Parts: sequence; C-alpha cells; structure tokens
Amino acid sequence: MTEFTILLAQRRIHITALFESTRNYCKEYLCDGEADFSVVISQEDIEFERRKSAAENELEGLPVIQFADRYLETLAVYRKIAEKMAEYDTILFHGSVIAVDDEAFLFTATSGTGKSTHTRLWREAFGDRAYMVNDDKPMLILKDGRAWVCGTPWDGKHRLSTNVIVPLTGICILERGEENSVAPICAQEALPMILQQSYRPKNLMKMLEMVEKLTVSTKFYRLKCNMDPEAALVAYNGMTEKGTDTMKLKNGFVTREMGGEQIMVATGEAKFSGFTRANAAAAFIINCLKEETTSEKIVDAMAAVYDAPRSVLEADVAKIVDQLRSIGAIDE
Repeated sequence: MTEFTILLAQRRIHITALFESTRNYCKEYLCDGEADFSVVISQEDIEFERRKSAAENELEGLPVIQFADRYLETLAVYRKIAEKMAEYDTILFHGSVIAVDDEAFLFTATSGTGKSTHTRLWREAFGDRAYMVNDDKPMLILKDGRAWVCGTPWDGKHRLSTNVIVPLTGICILERGEENSVAPICAQEALPMILQQSYRPKNLMKMLEMVEKLTVSTKFYRLKCNMDPEAALVAYNGMTEKGTDTMKLKNGFVTREMGGEQIMVATGEAKFSGFTRANAAAAFIINCLKEETTSEKIVDAMAAVYDAPRSVLEADVAKIVDQLRSIGAIDE
C-alpha cells in the first residue's frame, strides 16, 4: 500500500493506493500540503473496473482483455476523483488538447477518428509555440464565466500531457474528410458529442448543470480534415478567426525582384536584420500585404490566380503570414 498527494485542477487530493506504480503514474502531479479530499482504492474497486472493461468490450464485440491489477487501479483512481470533482464544477472529458501561445484547443471525436494524429500535426506546424495539455482525459474547470483546461496523469498511450491550467479557446468535433475545412457550430449541434465525451458522475443533475455552463461559455466548431499538415493551420485559423484580422506589411521591409525571385530586405526601421527569399506564391502573398488586408482576402485573390483547393491556399497563406510574424514583419 502507498499514500501520496497530487495537485489536480487546483485541488489537492490524497490517494491511498495498493500499488507503488500508481504513485509513479501520477509523478508529474505530486505535491505537499493539506488535501481537499481523499480517495482510497480497494481490491473491490479494481474488480469493478475489470467487470466494467469486460462488459464494454463484449458490448462492442471485442475480445475481453485481462488487464493487470496495476493498470485497473489507475482507472479506479480517476473514476473516484472524477466523481468528487463534480462538486468543484470540474468535468473529466475525453479528448486531445493542445495549447498554442498558452491558449487551449480541444479536439474530440469517436475513438479511432484521429484526435491524437491531428494534434501531432499542430505540434509539427507550430513548433515551440505548441505543447500538449492532455492527449486523452483532460479536466475542464468551469469558473469565472469560462472554461479552463487542466492536464491529468490519464494522458493516453503515448503519455502526452503537461501539468498546467490553460484557458480554453474552443472545442472542435473532428471528422475525417477529403479536404480540410472548419466551421463554427451552435451549442445545440455540439451537445450530443459533449454529453457522450463527458464523464457521467452518479449525480446526473450536477453533470447536466456543468454541461450547460460549458455550452454557454465555450465556442464550438466542426472540423473535417485529412491528415495533411495543412489541416492544423486550417483548424487554427478557423478557431481563432485569424482570417478576419486586418494586417499589413510593416514599414521597414522592402521587396525587390532579383534573378526571378522576390527578395524582402529589412531596413534600419525594422528590428529584424537581414533578407528573405520568396517563391512565387509567397511573393504573391507579400505583395497583397503591401496594402491593409485580411487572410480571407488574400486567399480570395490567390484563388483567382492559382488552380488549387481553397484549403491548400488557406494553409499557404497561414504559413507565410506566420513566418512574417516571427520576424516582426506584420502590423496587425
């Protein structure tokens, strides 16, 4: 038997477990201090998880897997914590959450759709700006009229999570599609998936109260996507509404045609020192930015010239604009 305390979703929780491996499983969340509440795991709790897992597999026509007690104990811990967390307006949710510039984006879908693959595309697209909050079972705190996302130890088979609390920008229902597109949806349209992916405590009225708070404080989107890298940029721009922001190339950056390439040079007015080369598509985007414009208007202009899917053009514009932002070349 082992005892330890974790800090999770702003609550200190004292855990009495049967296996030392459970403490190690929660090692990134260990803390000191007086607990807000306690959970105690018994062999009976582990047997409950075993029966529940077997029943779910049988219902789905899958073979029953004989899980080790150590693994089942981790499930028993999160179930008891999730039950108690409802008292603090905190929901355990099934989804993959990534943060960019310390704002969280939650993707949810039925199992096997590609949530984890999609958030991997975000990490590749945004580099050091992005980090995983949780890849399986984040917690959502509902307070101050908005939702906040928390990392938890229950973070999927790849163990991807960060012990942080980040404001939630939006929840996106992910579906597979041939082309990438994202659109806002109303809370009523999102509600069936939200109910399906939220942990259901024994107090169902409390759960419905929390879901109602979530639907009035959060924006919802539906993303149809393939697994091309551009899917991340399309989703990000749609969920942040970047396409409607006006912007312009900053004074201090001048362009010249040289040897079939467009060269952009930073003058003394710019903090960036040096020059960049641009291919034809990038040069087209930079030329559009010489006047105040938006991403949507640039995509419209490119669509009139280039024979490419709009989602591809949106991704190209997002990539070039992001690169220009990184060197301080954009006024917004």
